[in-house]
Amino acid sequence: LNRHRKIIQYWAILGAISCLGLSFLLNFDSLLLLSFGGFLSLFYVIRVIPTKRGFITLRDIPYVKIYLIGLSWAILSVFFPLAFHKGIDSIISISSIFIFLEKVLFILAITIPFDTRDLKYDELEKRTLPQILGVKRSNYLALFILLGSFLCSTILYLNNCYSTQIWIAFLFSCIYTGYLIFRTGESKHELFYTGWLDGTISVQFVLVFIAWMTTAL
Repeated sequence: LNRHRKIIQYWAILGAISCLGLSFLLNFDSLLLLSFGGFLSLFYVIRVIPTKRGFITLRDIPYVKIYLIGLSWAILSVFFPLAFHKGIDSIISISSIFIFLEKVLFILAITIPFDTRDLKYDELEKRTLPQILGVKRSNYLALFILLGSFLCSTILYLNNCYSTQIWIAFLFSCIYTGYLIFRTGESKHELFYTGWLDGTISVQFVLVFIAWMTTAL
């Protein structure tokens, strides 16, 4: 981080300017949800919450770190596009709720291994799952949560919200992600987490996009 600080600052400024310009293309409902996700992300790293030992960030609150990440991702990947295309009322439906849960659970499953990576850095007060359960049990819990995500996609498939091809894409995505979670350990290289595990989001997108194209044809 220190070695590439100027490059990071450059991309952060460029990203902020781009976001500001693109925000004029959004409607009020989508901006509302985008702002909520933005505040969660901002307060995740900025110390604004007063405690007896000084100000802390949202991620410093015990037990809530991974849930904030899952919630932010799901809001921006499910509710935000729905609000943009159909209005904020469209997020209150059975199908959108299950898609939301599917995404929350998927992100939670791949976030737990990152707490394993951070075991040597996180303060004990954060009470992350690997600190409480240990690495092995945390991996099993992550796999169980991933299964919950797949069950949500199965429910959506059985209710004709997903085609057979898209359901199969989710199946292969979860198998691949589950394999990586199973291999999680403290001794893994950083690229295992920031490359392979983080990359499961892109893998799922590619598989679902190919399935959607196949369905469309």
